Amino acid sequence: MLDRIYLHVEVTPVNFTDLASESKSESSAEIREWVIIAREI
Repeated sequence: MLDRIYLHVEVTPVNFTDLASESKSESSAEIREWVIIAREI
């Protein structure tokens, strides 16, 4: 029965310019720290 459940999620499109922007983002190390904190909570 579990293999008969279908999930439908609508996702809004993202412009290519937004994806390719040079804006600063968090490093993998910073994201890792957030994950560690979240797991501790």
